[in-house]
Amino acid sequence: MKKFFIPIMTVAVVAALFLGCMPGAPEVPPAPPPVTPPVTPPVTPPAPEVATLGDVPELQDLIAKGLVDPNAPLNPFEGLAVKPDGTPYVIATTYWSMVCEAMVNWDGVIKATIDKAGGEWIYNNPEAASLAPISARCQAAGIYVYHWDRDMQPFNTPDEYTSTIYHDFAGPYGSNLVGQLFCDYAEETGKEIHVFESWTYRAFQTCQDRHTGLHAACDPHPMVRVTESGPEDLGSSELCMNHCIDAMTADPTINAIFVQDGGGPGAIEAVRTLGRLYPVGHPDHVVLAFNDTDSGVMTALEEGYLDGFGTHGGYHLGACGVQAMLMHLCVGAPTPKVIPMPLDVVTYENKDTLMCYGTTPIWPWLPVGEWELWPTLDFTELGLGIPTAELRMKYLGY
Repeated sequence: MKKFFIPIMTVAVVAALFLGCMPGAPEVPPAPPPVTPPVTPPVTPPAPEVATLGDVPELQDLIAKGLVDPNAPLNPFEGLAVKPDGTPYVIATTYWSMVCEAMVNWDGVIKATIDKAGGEWIYNNPEAASLAPISARCQAAGIYVYHWDRDMQPFNTPDEYTSTIYHDFAGPYGSNLVGQLFCDYAEETGKEIHVFESWTYRAFQTCQDRHTGLHAACDPHPMVRVTESGPEDLGSSELCMNHCIDAMTADPTINAIFVQDGGGPGAIEAVRTLGRLYPVGHPDHVVLAFNDTDSGVMTALEEGYLDGFGTHGGYHLGACGVQAMLMHLCVGAPTPKVIPMPLDVVTYENKDTLMCYGTTPIWPWLPVGEWELWPTLDFTELGLGIPTAELRMKYLGY
């Protein structure tokens, strides 16, 4: 009310003076002295209570398993994306593709977090090739860009307007850990392991890194060899299935499959179609170790047919990106320019115990579609804490 009240009063006073100077205007009696209303001290509303994960009925099974911390806060981001003048930050979210379940979950978690923070988001879904020019135009305009992949910005030379969050798939905590599953199986069983590697996108830096990580583990091992696919499966389960069937039919010595990206359910169906889908431990078991997951892949692991998969948690990268944005843009706190996230490998043996940044990395166990209920992750070990109103007061003073 105040910012509108002052201009109106100014106009009224100017008009009165102007009219009072007109020739022949009648004499105006003196105005009574103004009455000053009593001053009412402002009432500070109580801070909203931050619910904990223990208050969420949908998470109780995971809490009972020890896979969710019941004392962790549930989306403690309320009001962070609102400026002091009451206007929201406008945040654009864009993805190179929405073909896999992980991307859908990232999108849901990011939007739920932005909504909770009071920001406004706009959405764009270009083809992969057009993301880099969009990023470049944003940076040229002074707009900060947050990536969670390597292809968008050289991770080792981030500029003033870019932060990069990524998995070091070619590094010591990357796809070599998935490849090690093939080596371990060879040593445990004494069998020669012949891996079929299904290429997803040869031009995609992440797939190249996953390829490098796989071979870092397998190539030195005397009992493991790898055959690469010729055509790309493009993240399609159908294409992956066809390529695996063709390869295993042409060379029956293939007894293991590695899938770089999406399409894992297709590899499982290929083995099933060929009559070779046996559980882990069976003498004729085909070793299946992938570098991504979805609900179909997780089902195969729970049923005992899958040896393991590398994971970024289904929403961990997206959550890290949006929390880095809130921390840098809305809280004003120091934020790492580059955040390399270690890869985690889920197996049948560790699926009930593995936790990443405060919760299970097995996202199909979380309430899918109810992203506002998903656990807030704590990336303190990566140099990025949880953005909160208390931190904003510390760094920005409001």
